[in-house]
Amino acid sequence: MNYTKGPWRAVGTKIATEHNTVIAEVLNHCNVDRPLKWQCDSPAAVENLANAQLIAAAPELLKALEELFRHCTMTHKYWGDGCNQKEADAAITAARNAIAKAKGE
Repeated sequence: MNYTKGPWRAVGTKIATEHNTVIAEVLNHCNVDRPLKWQCDSPAAVENLANAQLIAAAPELLKALEELFRHCTMTHKYWGDGCNQKEADAAITAARNAIAKAKGE
């Protein structure tokens, strides 16, 4: 994968590596009031900080999801005929899709 290796951390609305390199920043919510003119006066500070924290957790979330997916598929392979097969199939499909999205596939 070509993304900046984690861990990442949120520093206010900026996303930084463990070596303090800023790799992204969450911008204020902007509304277009007419073509090509942006008005960015909506503070949304709490939401912006929460977005930064979620983005900073992305590498760890991806790694955890990949491990969970690996273990779930192994368990499902052996116990797949149990009563939760539909739910397990749905969870495995959702995990597979989320991993693909995170990897840009």
